[in-house]
Amino acid sequence: MDPFARRALTRPLCYIAHRSGADVAAKCWPLECGPDGMVVRRTEPGKGGQLYSVETLSRSAVPLASVIATSQLRCRPRRAPDLEAESRALAELAGAFAASRQPRLQKLSEIALDLCRAHSAGITLVEASATEPVLRWRALAGKLAPHVGATLPRSFSPCGTTLDCDALQLMSRPVQHFPYIDAWPPAIEEALLIPFHFSGKALGTIWVVSHDDSRRFDAEDARLLMALGKFAAAACELPTGVPALDGTRGGAGKSPALPSATESNKERFMAILGHELRGRLQPAKNAAEALKRETLDTATRRSLAEIIDRQILGMTRLVDDLLDVARLRAGTLRLRRTPADVAEIIEHAVEAVQPLLAARNHTLVVSLPSPRVVLEADALWLSQALQNLLGNAAKYTNPNGAIRIGAQRENDELVITVSDNGLGIPPAELDTIFDLYAQAGQAGSERSAGGVGLGLYVTRLVVEGHGGTIRASSLGLGGGSEFVVRLPLLIR
Repeated sequence: MDPFARRALTRPLCYIAHRSGADVAAKCWPLECGPDGMVVRRTEPGKGGQLYSVETLSRSAVPLASVIATSQLRCRPRRAPDLEAESRALAELAGAFAASRQPRLQKLSEIALDLCRAHSAGITLVEASATEPVLRWRALAGKLAPHVGATLPRSFSPCGTTLDCDALQLMSRPVQHFPYIDAWPPAIEEALLIPFHFSGKALGTIWVVSHDDSRRFDAEDARLLMALGKFAAAACELPTGVPALDGTRGGAGKSPALPSATESNKERFMAILGHELRGRLQPAKNAAEALKRETLDTATRRSLAEIIDRQILGMTRLVDDLLDVARLRAGTLRLRRTPADVAEIIEHAVEAVQPLLAARNHTLVVSLPSPRVVLEADALWLSQALQNLLGNAAKYTNPNGAIRIGAQRENDELVITVSDNGLGIPPAELDTIFDLYAQAGQAGSERSAGGVGLGLYVTRLVVEGHGGTIRASSLGLGGGSEFVVRLPLLIR
């Protein structure tokens, strides 16, 4: 027998989900095993609402391997991407992320249903219970929508299996292995599921299903669902949408109250976020329209495909930035601090921004410490913080500018300096330059050169997470800028 099937079938097995009217906080009661080895129904007398009871579950259910069809994705013909529909969907998601969590999850389910041309779609989240974790259908679209709020056992369900495997799964007629799921009609012909995580912790799955053999999922559906999985993680971890993230000072992981002075900047921030997404969607949409022309030669098609790839990459990076902010703000992203070579950290940051420096024809001077300096740090995150500083220097310096990054030891501290001869920073903005909504507050100024302004906020949280400090100085507009990072050293 398949190892997953053996593990599932030897544990207390199934649940009935009780829903009372519009209340989706479904309550679960475990089923019991009778003397004949069958799982029998159990009900609770006197309970109102509707009772979804599962069918009798036999220990002779077919092995899990019999319903897993993931390998077929490589063999099936792959349909062409519908880039126009994908662009529209991403635009809708941008608006949904300004709302609370449940509307975001519902919108994601609807988009998954539409893009994958499924019969039903949903998002399942892991929840704690008095006995063992359960999985709840938190958002549903399509034919299964009436069953929103239903629960399934974490230890024995299609979503639970997907989380155990930690990989995309395609299942064919899953009721053969999980007989109780036919309590939620219509019957499922195929189910395509992927897990999504936050800081290494499994949050749940996003999935699409077909209810008859008129729809078979393929590799294009898998690609779309994996992309939507990133948004699902973001939707769960940004508690009240992007506006809920505040711009106050404080260490990583703290959530101080939002000062009223930033309220107007929140609206500007969302406007900028929408503008950034639309700015990337329109070129992708135009390229998708052009690709429909049958007279295009191979070189033109390749060029248009590259435009679409660049815009999608930009939107993915924006989502990643929003996730970074959420992780650092919530304290759920743990810095993995180990002895790290400062020179290597700086070199990796320089390598990452080299294309931007070259595009704007900047001159970069790098001054590395000698002898070797070792820092107790999360090298990846610290390199990302320096990459943000270098990227800002390149963006806010006119072409053919001069940028410098240097590091030196001062007593028991490492001092890293990033300077440029660019646009400079007005004195009134120096105190707020590291706040989340800082760039929104600078709308219309010379420093509002695109982007949503998350980089310096993330940099500050990373530096403070290492026990360090960061400050900015400038001679004003046209006087260039200097950012100084101070970090405690591991003496070697």
